[in-house]
Amino acid sequence: MTESEILALLDRIPGPVIATTDVAEHFDSTTEGARRKLNDLCDAGVLDRRKVGGTRVYWRAGPEDKP
Repeated sequence: MTESEILALLDRIPGPVIATTDVAEHFDSTTEGARRKLNDLCDAGVLDRRKVGGTRVYWRAGPEDKP
């Protein structure tokens, strides 16, 4: 799974956020592998994240989210 594939998935799913399990299931990957990729995108400033209950959700970072 590449950065562009994850972003394309985010554009296709209903709603503004994506969860680790969404990515893992779509790409037939482990949740740990999906989490690493999503966190890499967060570290690069492409995505932002927040923990809601027991689930971490990710969304495209906007200009206001960039350092």
